[in-house]
Order: sequence, then structure tokens, then C-alpha cells
Amino acid sequence: MEVCERNRKVVSLRFAFFGLSLLLLVMSIAFFLGDTKITPAMFLQALVSNNNYDSDQLLAIMLRIRAPRILLAAIAGGCLGMAGALMQSLLGNSLASPFTLGISSASAFGASLAIVAGHSVISGEFSIISNAFLFAMIACLSVYALASLFGSSPILIILAGMGVNFLFSSLTTLLHYFASPEAVYRAIFWTAGSLSNASWRVVSIESGVFFLSFVLLLPLLYDLSLVATGDRNAIVVGVDVRRVRLSGLILASFLAASAVSFVGVIGFIGLVAPHLCRLIGVEDVRGLVPLSAITGGILLVLSDIAATRIAAPIILPIGAITSLLGVVFLLALVILRGRRSWTRA
Repeated sequence: MEVCERNRKVVSLRFAFFGLSLLLLVMSIAFFLGDTKITPAMFLQALVSNNNYDSDQLLAIMLRIRAPRILLAAIAGGCLGMAGALMQSLLGNSLASPFTLGISSASAFGASLAIVAGHSVISGEFSIISNAFLFAMIACLSVYALASLFGSSPILIILAGMGVNFLFSSLTTLLHYFASPEAVYRAIFWTAGSLSNASWRVVSIESGVFFLSFVLLLPLLYDLSLVATGDRNAIVVGVDVRRVRLSGLILASFLAASAVSFVGVIGFIGLVAPHLCRLIGVEDVRGLVPLSAITGGILLVLSDIAATRIAAPIILPIGAITSLLGVVFLLALVILRGRRSWTRA
């Protein structure tokens, strides 16, 4: 048993090291891609130059525009990937994602309310973000309350999430119906997903959310791995399944809500990232959750590269890119499993 546990840790560390190396490589590539051609040598030269107008302009592009955008993509993708792994493990459903609890539709309603009606929790720079986060958490807490009331089983959580999702989708449609075309356009632009709000302040807030959630999650990982094998197995060894499941769902909701509030509705990252990790053999929750966070960061950075370079200088909505990525992945998964079923038959 100890040998198996040691081997699991070694494999998880190897995958994590490889994943982090790949993430840094992808971020480095994205850092030097843009409408303004900047090479690593030019960047290094600008760093050591003093009071040079051209160097100051170059550094402004790299450090005020590109760096925050890339870091926000990596961290928000990490939040969505980690949330997706938690959701799938806790609900025992490989098709679960951070938006199973109605987070996407609730945040879209909150943002639309701030844009269309001008009603927001706080005013100023973060009015739309704060509204989106507030309503995303309202959706999560509503599902949490319903699930707690009736036993917190996976099927009840999924059904409650579907109900909340349809409720906020309907409210958003009604809100758009009575709004002006300009306001509707702004609301739809936000829901399409964008990293244009990236700044060092936003990156610091999202980083704080990510690392705080990860620290709170660490003590739960062992119990989560037992719950993922089945409620009966977890109960036999003394795990409070209901407490662990609801605690995990709250953390997953917090991660997803924070990411969505800053970058808009970006789908499929939380669904695809855990699947990719399982394809390379990582099944245990203790390795799946952190590796899914790394994979989610890689996927969102790659999606941002595609969004900014495919139709340059036009920046495509990153939510559309991730959705196309998700569709391709799901089709590949269907074909792969279909072939396996055909071979077995």
C-alpha cells in the first residue's frame, strides 16, 4: 500500500512538473506574439535602457498590456480547470462542469443588470464584475440550500443547478427584451468572454482567490478522493460525505464565479481540462485537481493566442474559441469511445 501511494505521488509530481513547464512555455510564446513585433532580445535591451522613449513604449506594451492578459488567462483557466475537476469528482458525472450549478447564466444576468439597468452592488470600475460575482454566488448558494434540504445527493444537485440555470437564463432574456440595442450589445459582448479587462490589480485579486481556494482545498483532497470512489466506500472509513461534497462544491463555485466575473462566460475549459488529465492516466482526485488547474491555464492561454491572432488585428471573443475547442474535443471523445464499443462488439 505504501509503495503504491509513493508511486502515485511520484507520477503526480512528474505530470505536475511537465504541466507547469508546458504552461510557462505557452505563456512565453504568447508574451512575444502580437501586432507589434517584439523579440526577446528587444525586450531585454529595453529593460536595461534608461530614459529611452522607444524602450518605454515597448515596456508599456509588454508589462502593462500583454503580461497581465497572459497571467489572467493562466489563472482564470486554472480556476475553471480546478472547479471542473472538483465538480466531476464530487458529482460522479464526467460531463459536469463549473456551469452545472447555473453559474454562467446567473453571472450573465448580474452583468446584464449592471449594464442594462444600471443596478449594481458597487459603483465604479468593478460594478459589472461585482454584480456578476454576486449573482453567481447567489446561484451557487441556492443550489447548496436546495441540496442541503433534500440530502445533497449528486442527482439532486444537478437537477437544482439546471433549474437555477434556466431561471437566470429566462430573466436575462426578459431583461434584454426591454433594453436598448446598445445596452444589449454591451451585455452580449461581456457574456462572449474577454480578457480586455486584464490589469495587475485584477490579476492580483484573481491570484488571491486561486491560491486561497487551493490552500483550503488541500486538507479535503484525501476525503474527496474517497468520495469520488463512491459514497458507501467513503462512509465505511468514516468520511462525512455530505460535508465533504458540499464543502467541495462551495470551493468549486467560488473558483468558477470569480473567473467568470472577471473574464465573462468562458465554457468548456472546466469540462475539457479534467478529461485531458484522465486521458494521460491521472484518475486520483489528489493528482487530478492540481493537474486540471494547470491544464485549464494552458488551454485558456492557447485560446487567447488563437483569439488574438486568427483574425488579427481583430480580437475574437475568447468564449467562442473555447466553445469550438470543446466541441472538437467532445466529437473526438465520441468517435474514440464509439470505435472502442464497436471493437468490443
